[in-house]
Amino acid sequence: AAISACENGGQWPKALQLLVDMASQSLQKDSITYNSAARTCEKAGAWVEAFRLLEEMTSVSIEWDNFTYVVAFSSCSKGGMWSRALELLAE
Repeated sequence: AAISACENGGQWPKALQLLVDMASQSLQKDSITYNSAARTCEKAGAWVEAFRLLEEMTSVSIEWDNFTYVVAFSSCSKGGMWSRALELLAE
């Protein structure tokens, strides 16, 4: 809920900090927390950070869901990363 609140205020650095805080408090991050933080970044124009979070999801073995792909494609679109979007479609 706190990360989602950051989305409404465009506070993507705070959303990233909340993810760090979760890890330091041994709280489990899941697709919902990653998706919320990535969406917050993407909506604020920080698409590089959004995509970094999505790649981190993969590295920690959190499966992407439909919402993850929506955020990924939107980030690719805003960042002009069309080749990466095509790679995602091929997966």
